[in-house]
Amino acid sequence: MNTITISPSLSEVLGRCHAAVLDAQKTAKGATALEPQTPYAPTPAEAQALSQSFQQAQQPVLPKVLTINRLSRYASAEAVVIAAGAPKLSKGAQKLWETLHATAVRVAAQKGYNGAVSTVTFHLPQSIVAAALGYTDRHIRNLQAELHAAGLLDSGAHAAAVQGQNLWATTLWAVKTSTTDTTPRLRPDEWGATWRDLESDFKRKNTALSLISGLNNPMRVELCEQLYRMAVTGLYQLSPVTESFSLEIKLGNVQDAVSSLSMLADSPPGSERRRLVQQLAGWLADSLHDMHSIRWWYGQLWAVVGRWEAVGALQAQLGRLLADLTEYDGIRVEAAWFAARMQRG
Repeated sequence: MNTITISPSLSEVLGRCHAAVLDAQKTAKGATALEPQTPYAPTPAEAQALSQSFQQAQQPVLPKVLTINRLSRYASAEAVVIAAGAPKLSKGAQKLWETLHATAVRVAAQKGYNGAVSTVTFHLPQSIVAAALGYTDRHIRNLQAELHAAGLLDSGAHAAAVQGQNLWATTLWAVKTSTTDTTPRLRPDEWGATWRDLESDFKRKNTALSLISGLNNPMRVELCEQLYRMAVTGLYQLSPVTESFSLEIKLGNVQDAVSSLSMLADSPPGSERRRLVQQLAGWLADSLHDMHSIRWWYGQLWAVVGRWEAVGALQAQLGRLLADLTEYDGIRVEAAWFAARMQRG
């Protein structure tokens, strides 16, 4: 004999609950428990609200992804101006200042400079900066002088030798990036440094002229956003966004990679194991902006493959790194901090 079970509807369940409450109240007042009750039927609005609440309660609670923005460790452009006691800047000088400051702090973040750094020096041809802002070279020079007088900037043209001749190669920009009582100055060692292989750049057409000649007005906005890439790489071209230039560390990505390391403990030898090591090493290195040390990460993972205890120890060390990143604001290079912790045990 087949038994058919019919699940009661939401309305019926609510009705029974309501009847039970009324029955308890009437019993407390001396009423008979067998007195027939009027079933309670929720209104359509109440039924819909209860149904939505039930569905929301069934949704999984996703963990929050903590993101550390590397730029937050540096003083803002406005704070630097206020601390310097600079006079009110002209509209053009303000635009140039905000562009140079944004470039400087991004260069500092990419190079792992401490948030207390007072001056960041980088090089970019003056004509590229002018093109990014839509100004002429002459106007940019006038605006530079205004920022010099305000104590926010030191800059100057830098020459390089090409076939025995000294040619203007780029412009050095020393940008104030802190609220301390300091004035940016280009140092003698910076003037004497080789910032650019101008002869090689001529041969491969990596020049400001080549970039500017291919620009149109809509691309100027993108050029302005990519000045710091050019300052870091020395390549004068519009580049697609890549993870290696991301300025945020998504700790959720690192945590996911740490959790996945457990697969190394019992992975069978062969091509699948090699592929797993490559994937996890790339995941960790990319999340921590350390792709230039990918081989080092390979070595760390190969050292623990097939050993549960070693994998657990590596997970614990990486977990400690995540805690450090949330607790300390002065960590310059995350991967180097992790390596130093490993050496200390």
